[in-house]
Amino acid sequence: MENKLGDCLLIEQYFLAACVEYHQQITNSSFPGVAMQCLFESPEAAFSSEQPELLGYTHLIGNAKHDVAIAQRLEQRVAQDYPGQYEQCLQYLSNDP
Repeated sequence: MENKLGDCLLIEQYFLAACVEYHQQITNSSFPGVAMQCLFESPEAAFSSEQPELLGYTHLIGNAKHDVAIAQRLEQRVAQDYPGQYEQCLQYLSNDP
């Protein structure tokens, strides 16, 4: 892949749109009424610290994926808000050879 960042963004956005469109067409979908909308009023707002904090949203863009403090806060948030899924992740990691 010559343009890894651009290609990854395109693939990520394509799959999101495809999943949403699929679930919008399935009458017995597990996600009835699913829709997409913008969280931020501009790209600059997404990179600021104020609006993401107000929304309670963390976008792991760029080098944020490598920030230990962000990873720890994200882990705590998942453990608090999604304890079942968090436990599944811990079980998966403990079984990883």
